[in-house]
Amino acid sequence: MEDKEKLTVLYVDDEDINQFIFIKSFENIFRIITASTIESALEIIENKSATLDAVVSDMSMPKMSGVDFIKLARELASDLTYYILSSNTNNPEIKQAKKENLIRDSSDNH
Repeated sequence: MEDKEKLTVLYVDDEDINQFIFIKSFENIFRIITASTIESALEIIENKSATLDAVVSDMSMPKMSGVDFIKLARELASDLTYYILSSNTNNPEIKQAKKENLIRDSSDNH
């Protein structure tokens, strides 16, 4: 697939190893931009939201949760699709964010 045809995903995670794994797992499918801080991710969204298709954030970030980050990010770019990565699928904050349509579930087909 040509790079121009790939969707662009911003991946937000403060851990370098997780960024590496995400890139290696999806670089053939998506064009990937990474951010290791909430501040840099918000700056990318503010400056590049027109070229982004989705944002994937780790749930456990310094300073705030991934859900709180997405609430801020949606104020800058409400038309993007947002996802959370977490090993805790029973997290009440994530469940509430799904109910409020702040984030999409990977099982959503739309």
